[in-house]
Amino acid sequence: MFINFSDKLVIGVAAVPLMRDLGITPSQFGLVGSSFFILFSLSAVITGFVLNRVKSKWVLAVLALIWALTQLPMLGTVSFGMLVACRVVLGAAEGPAHPELDSLPL
Repeated sequence: MFINFSDKLVIGVAAVPLMRDLGITPSQFGLVGSSFFILFSLSAVITGFVLNRVKSKWVLAVLALIWALTQLPMLGTVSFGMLVACRVVLGAAEGPAHPELDSLPL
């Protein structure tokens, strides 16, 4: 959950250098910031249903793998489109974090 919330916040912390380095406008930066939430809620609902049939540890493993793979493009040259695409996928992979934690046995 810490990583989940950090991913939402870090884009705001890096706003000024990111806009300067990529040469993007404030409205484009707004798209980058909000793109995280495009699939966030939808994936939370869908994964909630999947968790009724699949063990939590496997779903968490798949989502952790997606999260890790989404970070890889950031190692190279990043374009505006790549940044938006990665933020959309990252949001989809992190949206289900809360339903999964609720489904884990205590």
